[in-house]
Amino acid sequence: MKKISVIFFMLINICAFSKDASEILKKMEDAQNYTTSKGEYLMVIENKGKKITLGFEGYHKKSQEDLQLMRFTFPPRIEDTAILIKDENIWYYNKRSNRVRLLSKNAKKGSMMGSSFSYDDLNIDYVDDFTGEIIEETENYYMLKVYPVDKDRSYKYILAKVRKDNYIEESLEYYDDNEIKYKFMTTQDVKLVKKRWVPLKLTMTDLISGKVTYIETEEKSLDFDFFIEDSKFSEKNLKK
Repeated sequence: MKKISVIFFMLINICAFSKDASEILKKMEDAQNYTTSKGEYLMVIENKGKKITLGFEGYHKKSQEDLQLMRFTFPPRIEDTAILIKDENIWYYNKRSNRVRLLSKNAKKGSMMGSSFSYDDLNIDYVDDFTGEIIEETENYYMLKVYPVDKDRSYKYILAKVRKDNYIEESLEYYDDNEIKYKFMTTQDVKLVKKRWVPLKLTMTDLISGKVTYIETEEKSLDFDFFIEDSKFSEKNLKK
């Protein structure tokens, strides 16, 4: 989903390893090498014994800007609520109030639709937004420690466990300014779909609140490299 549409990196050369971090991060970006993508998703939020299920459609296009659109389809109270991302800018459309607002840097750190994901977590760039280093290498994995270039992010660094066979993150651990791990994400059910490796399930756990969020992809709904107008990703189009 990205990108959940996807946040990471440029870098320090570590001669002791078979590759340096910049090569790995580039391969992680290349693993999502498509011009357009779309899919249907379920987002399940579990918190204090309660469970909420949301559905949304996701679209992504790489043109002069990195464009992403999430439009919620259920439950009825949030139907047509939408999130639009253009590079670093994020807009939120509330169907009930019929208002579109551009999120501030502070607001982007907040919970996305009440989930364990922040709005910032939706906007991932593996090459431009982070610096990092390899801290461990095994037969099957690289472990990277990556730092956001933008110091206004809600975390100080992330530990990323990256599979060598497909360069998909198996896990991401988020650490705050006190170097305390406060949330982590894992990927499950990684499959080759239309010649692209895709994790069909993401799990984000907030270690402070105990809230857990699952995002599951409907495999049959996934498509890549089809034509879609840039106008679909406009603020005006949010008011469907």
